[in-house]
Amino acid sequence: MAIKTFRACSACHAAKVKCLRDENSLKCRRCERLGLKCVEHVSRQGQGTRRRKKVKTKVQPNENTVEEAFAISASLSSPVCTPISNPEPTPFCPKSSGGISLIDCSDQNSSIVCSSMTSNCNPGPPMMTRSRAIADDGLCAGMATLEIEDSLLCKSITNGMGKDHYGLNFLIREWVSLAFSRRSFDLLARASFIAAKIKIPMDDIISNQSPFAAATDSEPMEFLARDLLLPKSERKTLGYPIDLQEVPWDLLRAVQIDPSRPSESVQNRWVCMRWTCQGIGRFWTSPLFARDFASVDEMNDTFAANSDKKEVVDLFLPKSEKSRFSQGIFNLLFVNHKPNMEPFAIKNEFMVIKRNAPMPIKVDVVQSMKVIDLDSMIMYFEIQFQDRKIEHLMGDKVPNHKRDHVDINMGYNANNDPIMSDNIEFTDIEITDEMEEFLKLIGGGEDNNNRSEENTSFLS
Repeated sequence: MAIKTFRACSACHAAKVKCLRDENSLKCRRCERLGLKCVEHVSRQGQGTRRRKKVKTKVQPNENTVEEAFAISASLSSPVCTPISNPEPTPFCPKSSGGISLIDCSDQNSSIVCSSMTSNCNPGPPMMTRSRAIADDGLCAGMATLEIEDSLLCKSITNGMGKDHYGLNFLIREWVSLAFSRRSFDLLARASFIAAKIKIPMDDIISNQSPFAAATDSEPMEFLARDLLLPKSERKTLGYPIDLQEVPWDLLRAVQIDPSRPSESVQNRWVCMRWTCQGIGRFWTSPLFARDFASVDEMNDTFAANSDKKEVVDLFLPKSEKSRFSQGIFNLLFVNHKPNMEPFAIKNEFMVIKRNAPMPIKVDVVQSMKVIDLDSMIMYFEIQFQDRKIEHLMGDKVPNHKRDHVDINMGYNANNDPIMSDNIEFTDIEITDEMEEFLKLIGGGEDNNNRSEENTSFLS
């Protein structure tokens, strides 16, 4: 079937991916596959910038944190269930109401039209693991430990790390959705505490009234009604595996993956990605990562289990390294101070758990992130062996059966691989006092050494 060129649709333009349409087809291939509305993109070049009028919102100067937390719980737990409208879906994310679901709704892991309650299930990061023993005691459990001195808070929100920081707005909104989808009172209390202290109005988070709403095409958090009414046992929090063609090109380029040949670019690399949006997680691994560390199926099973005792990151990372790994994620989030920023990449040394290895081994880990909108984020990490020996590509032994074979480029030269020659432009993110104090705020005022369990909300 012939393919002709045409102006890219709005969804593909926003995602920065190639827009292909079959002849005589009303939708491009990507919109047809994802169930998106396919509308030709109209360029605004030369038309100036649209600006939203700022709406001043009065916030009481001395709001009680517990009352603020109860207010969020009360507003979202109303027994009245009003019909959910059908807004136009944002790129990559499941529809907020109706349409085609991105979750696994059948044993065959196929994308089908689900019931009106489960078709709204959408992707988003994991549950925080702080003080699990008191998580069921109620919304106020652990609130006393969250009361930080005002001087500490003031230091945390200087230099732009306040209510107008895009990354922090995303973080709070993500934690609210995660608290309901993963059933975590502790995480809800933490999100409420930070929002109240930084003076972010509830409407900005739940009703999508923040100054970033228009810039990211985000929608009100209508999906919370679904998460609130369904019991944990019936919640669908797992989406189908990521297709590399869906990943935004700027993220691929930031880590030296050719957008035109993504599969070939990662065949000799240990790469993993997680896409989260509104409570649903989707995973992707390169063949070598699946062979030596964890496969997509293993990650799916761990994420769906939603267990306090095992998170996805535990499949390949020792417990002692989880705090530093999560701090790298927070650091990348902090530098996303405005919407639509180009991804940054950082590299740090970690100990990792290799499959069938008796002891953890020392490697370099590349981390990057793409915050797509207020509800959607892709987390990228890659493991680089420091000795860069060809034996790592071969594995522990040569496969004896063709079905056990991993597709490896045997003509591989380590010096020719983009990642191995360090062509990635790494960003040296300086840990400022403000960032450190904010991490303490998130961790309930505890030191870095004691936060290995607290700041893992992006890892489970």
